Amino acid sequence: MSVSITSTDGPPHARKPLASQRSAGGDMSITFFVQPGCPSRFASSDQHRVKGLNAETIARVILPAPPWLTAPDYSPLRTDPADPSPSIFFSLNLSIYNQQIVPEDWFNQWFFMAGRVHPFALT
Repeated sequence: MSVSITSTDGPPHARKPLASQRSAGGDMSITFFVQPGCPSRFASSDQHRVKGLNAETIARVILPAPPWLTAPDYSPLRTDPADPSPSIFFSLNLSIYNQQIVPEDWFNQWFFMAGRVHPFALT
């Protein structure tokens, strides 16, 4: 049975721009492996980005490209077509008290992490 289109059916309603970012989306939970750099300690608690977390580093997260994105038709969408696994970088705040930070201990170390991120941070 076919569906007929009547003259009362018009074009779909155009999507209106958002008046504000309120309720436009929220954080999503992610889990990932990360290879952070050597953290640096904040001099005082007034500098903490998150209260109680006294050290900060940059964490590199490797995001594997979906198979469809590697097709030649989509190469203009990739920033570097030769790099199959683009990376994103996050500021990672840590709690490191009563320990020395030894840079060699952080070299080539991998951590499994879970957190929340807003989708805009991934774009």
